[in-house]
Amino acid sequence: MARCLILILCLIGLMPGCYSISHQDAMKMNADLRRRLELKETGIHFMGESRIKITPDIRGRLEVSGVRIQTVTGSYFTAIGSHEQIKRLVRSDLVLRLETAPAHHLKSTEEEIP
Repeated sequence: MARCLILILCLIGLMPGCYSISHQDAMKMNADLRRRLELKETGIHFMGESRIKITPDIRGRLEVSGVRIQTVTGSYFTAIGSHEQIKRLVRSDLVLRLETAPAHHLKSTEEEIP
């Protein structure tokens, strides 16, 4: 019984390591995206580059992580996902790099255009 309890406690202690990302995977992301993952944000818009051209099959393999790919051009894509989904995605060998998408705010068109 005591051995079983010790084993369970050891496994629980190792679990946080399962959700962390390696230094190599962290280097695939820009600093802003790494910061947003640390803050455990959801609904993060980001851009990525795959090692190969994104076909429907490759897109499916990337989306297994849970992220929702929005646009694809060659080997580049835009997507949205939570911190956990992005952590799963960055571990993929298909991913070359990820970075936060620039925010574009549309101006209000209160004045009439001549």
